[in-house]
Amino acid sequence: MSTAPRRLVRRVRASAGTVLSVLLLTAIAVGQRPGQVTFDTKLDLAANPLHFLARALHLWNPEATSGELQNQAYGYLFPMGSFFAGGQLLGVPPWITQRLWSALLLVAAFYGLLRLARALAVGTEPTRYAAALGYALAPRMLTEIGALSSETLSAALLPWVLLPLVRVDRIGSPRRAAALSALAVLGMGGINAAVVLLALVLPGVWLLTRRWNRDHLRLVGWWCLCVIGVCLWWIVPLLLLGEYSLPFLDYIESSTTTTAVASLFQGVRGTNQWVAYIVQGDPWWPAGWLLIDNPVLMTLTAVVALVGLAGLAGNLLPERRFLVLGFLAGLTLLTVGYVGSLDSPLSAQVRDLLDGPLAPFRNVHKLDPVLRLPLMLGFAHGVDAAATRLHTAIARRRPGVRLRPLAFVPVLLLVLAAAAPAWLGQLRPGPGWSDLPPHWRAAATWLADRDALARTLMVPGSGFGQYEWGRTVDEPLQALAGAPWAVRHQIPLGSAGNTRMMDTVESVLSRGQGSAGLADFLARSGFRHLLLRNDIDRTQVDAPPVAVLRRALTDSPGIARVAAFGTTGSASTPGSPVDDDAGPLPSIEVYEVQRPVPAANAVLTADVPTVSGGPESLLPLLEQGLVERDRPVVLAGDRAAPEGERWIVTDGLRRRERDIGRVRDNLSQTLTATEAGRQGRVALDLLPFAGKRHQTVATYQGVREVSASTATSFTDNLTPADPSHLPFAAVDGDYATAWHSAALAGPVGQWLEVDLDTPRPVGQVSLAFVDDLGVGWPVTRFRVTTDRGSVEHEVARTLGAHSYYTLPGSTSRVRITVLAVADGRTDGGVGIRDLRIPDTTPRRALRVPTDLPAAGTGPVAWSFSRGPSDRRACFPTAAGNARSDALPPADAAGTVIRCDRFLARVGEEPLGIDRLFRNPKPGTYRLTLTAVARPGGDLQPVGAGVAASASSHLAGDPTVAAYAAVDGDPDTAWLADVGDLQPTLRLSWSGQRRIAELRLRAADLPVGALPQQVEVRTPGRSQVAPVDADGTVRFPAVRTDRIDIVVRQSADRVADRRGNGWSATAGIAEVEIPALANLLRPLPGDASVAVPCGSGPRVELNGVRYDTAVTGTLADTLAGRSMPVTVCGGTGDVIELPAGGHRLLTSPSAGFVVQDAAVRPVTAVAAPRHREVTVRDWNPTDRRIGIGAGGEALLVVPENANAGWTAMVNDRRLATTRVDGWQQAWVVPEGAAGEIRLVFAPDRTYRGGLVVGALTALSVLVLACWPVRRRRASAPVEGPPWFIGGLLVLLLAVLGGVLPVAIVLAAMLLRQFARRALPVVVFGGLAVATLTAVAGRVQGHGQEWAYGPWVQGAMLVAVGAVVAAVVPAPGTPTSALAVAVDGSPPAPENDEDEDGTVPR
Repeated sequence: MSTAPRRLVRRVRASAGTVLSVLLLTAIAVGQRPGQVTFDTKLDLAANPLHFLARALHLWNPEATSGELQNQAYGYLFPMGSFFAGGQLLGVPPWITQRLWSALLLVAAFYGLLRLARALAVGTEPTRYAAALGYALAPRMLTEIGALSSETLSAALLPWVLLPLVRVDRIGSPRRAAALSALAVLGMGGINAAVVLLALVLPGVWLLTRRWNRDHLRLVGWWCLCVIGVCLWWIVPLLLLGEYSLPFLDYIESSTTTTAVASLFQGVRGTNQWVAYIVQGDPWWPAGWLLIDNPVLMTLTAVVALVGLAGLAGNLLPERRFLVLGFLAGLTLLTVGYVGSLDSPLSAQVRDLLDGPLAPFRNVHKLDPVLRLPLMLGFAHGVDAAATRLHTAIARRRPGVRLRPLAFVPVLLLVLAAAAPAWLGQLRPGPGWSDLPPHWRAAATWLADRDALARTLMVPGSGFGQYEWGRTVDEPLQALAGAPWAVRHQIPLGSAGNTRMMDTVESVLSRGQGSAGLADFLARSGFRHLLLRNDIDRTQVDAPPVAVLRRALTDSPGIARVAAFGTTGSASTPGSPVDDDAGPLPSIEVYEVQRPVPAANAVLTADVPTVSGGPESLLPLLEQGLVERDRPVVLAGDRAAPEGERWIVTDGLRRRERDIGRVRDNLSQTLTATEAGRQGRVALDLLPFAGKRHQTVATYQGVREVSASTATSFTDNLTPADPSHLPFAAVDGDYATAWHSAALAGPVGQWLEVDLDTPRPVGQVSLAFVDDLGVGWPVTRFRVTTDRGSVEHEVARTLGAHSYYTLPGSTSRVRITVLAVADGRTDGGVGIRDLRIPDTTPRRALRVPTDLPAAGTGPVAWSFSRGPSDRRACFPTAAGNARSDALPPADAAGTVIRCDRFLARVGEEPLGIDRLFRNPKPGTYRLTLTAVARPGGDLQPVGAGVAASASSHLAGDPTVAAYAAVDGDPDTAWLADVGDLQPTLRLSWSGQRRIAELRLRAADLPVGALPQQVEVRTPGRSQVAPVDADGTVRFPAVRTDRIDIVVRQSADRVADRRGNGWSATAGIAEVEIPALANLLRPLPGDASVAVPCGSGPRVELNGVRYDTAVTGTLADTLAGRSMPVTVCGGTGDVIELPAGGHRLLTSPSAGFVVQDAAVRPVTAVAAPRHREVTVRDWNPTDRRIGIGAGGEALLVVPENANAGWTAMVNDRRLATTRVDGWQQAWVVPEGAAGEIRLVFAPDRTYRGGLVVGALTALSVLVLACWPVRRRRASAPVEGPPWFIGGLLVLLLAVLGGVLPVAIVLAAMLLRQFARRALPVVVFGGLAVATLTAVAGRVQGHGQEWAYGPWVQGAMLVAVGAVVAAVVPAPGTPTSALAVAVDGSPPAPENDEDEDGTVPR
């Protein structure tokens, strides 16, 4: 054997522990979901890293989100992106590249801490190995190594940052030591600047605690210079990102979320990453959740921390003051924002800072490495000290016994047992995938081949990519697309206006009904295609049923399906009944917007109106014909000089609170101008511009306010927000609406309060609670509170409203508080259907924006809409047992009706429109209105031989109204509503006939329960009769022109298989009466449902009532299409509006409710005029456009507006503006034809910053490699103890106020009498905290006790004792603190062999 192999063998033998540890960590990394790719930080790294890195070389990315600044994509260039790109170039399977990357991080963390422990002479070699493994397998490393490994870079490389600084005397040059340390900082990458900067707190503490002599000043200077040099490549792009990007930090997690879990106990044991606490069916990060919630792992991780804290309190720990100060600095910064028992006195202020100027550092869990590294070094020392004491005690009794090596076996087992998620294969969240599915690759290729510039909108939106075949988090198109695409996801990287635009599309699709303006809305927004993804995992993604989405697209004119890819599998978990038996579906369906979608267009500025509202206002404007597809608008908040322009005032931009964690059903009801949000966030909503005067707000009349403890209409209810059940719904006078409390808040203690406008006597109230198990358990006891006091009542046993007395006297408020529900249950919600207070008529109106100039405007129009907030329960779908490649029309053969009552909503305004608006000057206008079928209303098709009505129908959906039982179609049915205890179907006809029997046909689809016993009522007679097996009901003959069929008993049938199953309500497909055979004839889809003048919805303008008529067909009604409303009277729809304030109020008729209303000038508006535009060159950041001659115009590019874009024509820079609330536009002056060049100016600085940063990083590498000629550096010497002690006391005061400082003083006093007592105090404090927290978990309290005062107090005792161990007492020599735990002087660290072992 040659010399080199022998030397290698000797090194391996000498470093056997290191080799075995490396192999162990590599096996852990490779053993996680072998053969599967999983999401880790960025999907592109596994799918197509080279394309991603090429894209990262530009700041602007036109491919995603209608144009965006790439969020820190530059940070992936090194080292993470380069590593994965190397794997792609070498042809390594992506899953292996992922595992090798994880192994590299684990090994770097392990070996770095091992080397640092040796350099600091902490512990002995076995304890160093245990500590290094414990550091590499720490809870935060295990939590993030497989899901967000980029954030573990700081922990893995932090020891390497410290090592050259500690060994500066051995390196011999401050310059080289600083450069080597900075190169480790370079290895942390630039993906997340906060991770890097927060990790540098610990090296900063090391430098701060050294004696500031000449050599140290040189080291600090070189280190700062080198760190800046290796970070410059991401600092410049980061500054550009901050200047030109949307401040998305305002719209992601708040400090309330990130600090909520950062108690002392969770912080010390390492379970402080808030994402690990998210459980959506399954834990978002399984390893993290296992460490958090498993009682055994709670104990083991706490024991590791306990040993580490005890070690930090040990007397002979080298560099103890630095380690304790570093640990306390990390712990204080991590937990200072926690609000709870015994929290910091500065916690509230810190949270405000973290939501303000310190928002980039909001995720305080990134500080974990700062405290974890000192803690694990303390662990090494603590184990060594305990083993030494044990060995000494036994050796005195039995000198020949050597138990010291055996003492480290349980320590190693402790470390490995605490890393149980690694052995259980939980480090990589699943499900994973072997390769991105072929149907996604095919769809991406098809879209790119069809038109590489055409943008595609993926629907439905979702917070993250979660599919039946794997959880990608990022969307597959992000890595595969060859053409622009967008999707509504959780983080708004594009713009606020663009997000609101996509939210509008999502609202329309969730409604399941077509929109006449949707195609135009998409076209003007730059979308050529819609990609409907049917393979999303609906058990994890709160998405509408497929049938609902397909119906909305199919029923929208101008949108057609053009391609389909792949096939979905069968769902293993029941979903919405609307999708039951749908058969295999295409995994992906592509729909085309059949409208012109230009890359750029120019419209004369004289033809561009100003719209008061938001981007969502455009859809109703298109539907009402107030704006055309090719006419851009400038929103009032973007208009610099509003005088002299045509104005359209809308109610679209409403003041509402947004739940940023959801992509749909995420908005509250419209708030009043002064109503506060409930989430405590910096931003109430994602607004295109500031200014309350641009928003529509709610106002009350008759009462001052209606409030509640919780409501499903609030965004803090932890479920999808439903404005239908806002608090006002309990007092709106409509028995069909109701306030619902938040179900997850429990029923007891929920309250609803009405603040009266003026105090008045209230002796009783009329009250009706909701009795629906879908809402919660029936209320049995409640309290009525007024200014005079409270009275408790039992709820009347009969249904309906009942009167309850109050304490007599005048009051300004009435509050109803729930005290108990049936069977003493504590789950579910409650609801109030109707609350009436004597002499009180509450009204709620919406006041449109007040940004309309007082004078000097052009023609003004007003557009009001209820919006797409109401939804139905029943939808026509393709019949089962057939491949659902295409969806037939709603009235075509082969369709069936399916219902899901939980889809139904009546919206915020179930009774119609109530608007307050102002007119700056008098004028003549035209009032146009549309209506839709009223939920729960009476629908009577014209020409039906038998008129039908019912006591109720399911969710008020007209699809299953009473007419369906006599329409001659067995595929339709009447279904009674939930809670209808006596479902009654009423039939009437012209002329009396003799009737002795009838037949009830079962409702198969939609699913209804066939009656088994009915009561047949005719005038003057009632007969209870059974229903035969064939549905026949026989009774004594009677001559009559009407009959009521009351369902007394019906068969049990499951309508919804979710949960424990929901029973079907009574349903009848057809009522067949032989005597009425000639009257019961099928109804065609074009059957009229028109109502004459005086029978339509009531309209009042400034107190003047207008009669109306509605024209439409049965097909219009069932499809949810808006139908025209005719204003009756001599002047028709022409009205005179004086200057000043006005009120437009509509009230529903028996069958219809007003959907939209427009007040427009009688003079028609001319079509918009254009200048010819041709695209000559189109690149991501540099474009050339030819424009024809003409007047002053707006050049519009349907991408997100950004201040970085500039437009030049003939060396003249064009003025920038924004249209539709988000699209980029420039003002082109009047003149001849020419060429316009569009340039994204910051891109040049961005790319220059990358180049300069690369050069400075190379310069630091040269400094590190440049040989040292003369060794000048001296060993770093610790600074004055009093200085470090003062810093420790200051940090303790910040951590917990006076209490921990008092604990330190008491512990210092104890130290004077028993020097070995402090580790015992530390052990006892953390032991009490651990036992209490684990006991709470075992008893079913979750983590609640871990945040209680006993645990927090015990942790303060433990931390205070650690600090007391190193704070010098006045007059005490420093040497007095340096006494070994076993009473002997410290052993010399010499005779160290190649592997660093020290003989003991």
